[in-house]
Amino acid sequence: MDTRPFDPADYLTSEEGIAAYLLDARSFGAQAYSEAVEVVARARDRMRGARIVRRSSSVRKEATMGKNTGNDYRIGAVKGRTQFQHENGDWQKRDEGSGRFMERKSSDGAFKGVAKEPDGRDGKD
Repeated sequence: MDTRPFDPADYLTSEEGIAAYLLDARSFGAQAYSEAVEVVARARDRMRGARIVRRSSSVRKEATMGKNTGNDYRIGAVKGRTQFQHENGDWQKRDEGSGRFMERKSSDGAFKGVAKEPDGRDGKD
């Protein structure tokens, strides 16, 4: 009998299911939450792929980045990226599509124009 490895991403087929999965993973600590975000990224890729197949166009729109003005503010939001805060206060960006960690910031404050990841305390984000 052939079997394949279990992947929870196969069962995350709605945003409501994803939100519940992340909320549950958060209760198990930072490592479990981090792994859950990677699972969610795979699930969203599969969901996005299914939507692309259903549409007539197979062209994906690339993530657009906000632009710094040089005057201590940004025009436009950074899309395709989120950020979260480590226990030591550092902020780190994460690619929404792949779940991979990106730049880490140890100076004061969060990244400008980058959405914060939902933490489950304030309902839907």
